[in-house]
Amino acid sequence: MIYQISYNAVSALPRFAWGAVIRPKDNTVTVNHGSGVERSADGLALVEGAWDGDFSDFDFHLCTTLSGTGMREADGELHFCSSTDRVAPLFSVSKDDNIYFSNSIIYALSLSQTRYIPHYPYYHHDILAMIREGFYCLSGKIPLMGGNQLHVHFSCISSVLPSGEIRHRTFAEGERPTSFESYREILHRTVTKVFENGLDPARAYPLRSIATISTGYDSSATAAIASAAGCTEAVTFYDSKSATPYADSGKKNAASLGMSCMEFDRWAFMKSQHAVEPEFCFMAGTCSAPFSAMEDMLSDRIVICGHYGGDIWTNEHVALMDQLSSPWSRSCAGTSHSEFRLRVGYISLDPSVIAGRHNLKLAEIFSADDMATWSVGGKYDRPAARRIAEEAGIPREQFGTKKQMTSHTGLKKEEFFSEIGHARYSMFLKKSVATNSKLAWLFWRLHFAVAYFIHYKLTSSRKKLHKSTPLRRRFPYLLNAAPLRITWKYLFTFQWAFEELKDRYQSPAQSLNQRDDGTG
Repeated sequence: MIYQISYNAVSALPRFAWGAVIRPKDNTVTVNHGSGVERSADGLALVEGAWDGDFSDFDFHLCTTLSGTGMREADGELHFCSSTDRVAPLFSVSKDDNIYFSNSIIYALSLSQTRYIPHYPYYHHDILAMIREGFYCLSGKIPLMGGNQLHVHFSCISSVLPSGEIRHRTFAEGERPTSFESYREILHRTVTKVFENGLDPARAYPLRSIATISTGYDSSATAAIASAAGCTEAVTFYDSKSATPYADSGKKNAASLGMSCMEFDRWAFMKSQHAVEPEFCFMAGTCSAPFSAMEDMLSDRIVICGHYGGDIWTNEHVALMDQLSSPWSRSCAGTSHSEFRLRVGYISLDPSVIAGRHNLKLAEIFSADDMATWSVGGKYDRPAARRIAEEAGIPREQFGTKKQMTSHTGLKKEEFFSEIGHARYSMFLKKSVATNSKLAWLFWRLHFAVAYFIHYKLTSSRKKLHKSTPLRRRFPYLLNAAPLRITWKYLFTFQWAFEELKDRYQSPAQSLNQRDDGTG
């Protein structure tokens, strides 16, 4: 072991949050973490997650599927691992010869004592551009004050060498399917292993499974996969503002799978006595604030979702998803709940991403003649997802007829905020203008006006299905659709979230003074 690792259990931190300070000059690592994070007995690993391997081995850096995030020292290197399904990224800052890693954007900035740019309107655009690039972007960059940069790592293993050099690589690609039956077997076997890992008796906090379900393709299929792996509980939304409030409720589908199901109002967060939205501001265009209604059901759970099923299980999309890139994506809904997830204490697993690296083979399998039975035609047609769900027992007429999107909202209009949330956001904007350079504010306002005109007036807002290329990665919004439209007023939820939630994350000095005796 080259690194001397010390751990601080900090009760004030969110349950699943953690942050590491690496000092290459003296080969020391200080890790601060919340109460729900698991540590290995030998002091070489820390994780808030489950993977397709034995829990006691803490070998998630060698797995093919990881739900959640973790850190592992092995072979003289520190391996920082984000989730393989792109839902739980990691964040890092290199500054003053030190390296800072965290599973929270806010904590990465707090530990490194860096700050966002108050007037910068493109944080959401930058993050979406990384999502579009897939594995072509294992260390995306976001500008910070003072010339510093925040690095974002999706589906990545970031290895810190004793010299302080950081190398980024992908997880193992996993078994290649040969037929639809073998593909489904890979999904079932992998999810079963992750569930077994989550329930390992050696855990301080075992993780039970629960599936989200609706009348859509993706959640119906992923719930079917979860059910086959032993999951017996599901949650779903209804829409209290709709003339047909239960049109997207997945309760019947859950019953068809033999699962219990609890229904929640997607607009319940509107009635909260505090601003719920800051915990879901990672991507404002597709905010997952409705999930706050399910909070009591999610603690210490593996939550099965279908965030990327729309691409993986759409034949035309998956054929073009080289390195899991999706140049046409206009949102990244699965990542918006990061701060909520860390506080409540759960991990999210999207089975649709499993085996997604073999995209050309999947496109061949999904388009084969024997899949025609599960193709219903039209724009909303996903034969692979339909076959998984139907053969698991969900009747054809109960799902995959209309895309409802009841689990999301968008922080782009006042009516999509809670009353208290919008009031606090408006107050934040007013304060930001008053306390920061008005000249800088004007510069960025004019800059965005030009960008808005180019993106939404001069170019098409429609998705263009093309394979990723270096040029498209360089100009993602000129050569494909711009992000979901957000006007100037609502572009600063990223900054707002930091100000609202920063008190959850103590300064390095405070955290280091609360060291426990867990050293490795």
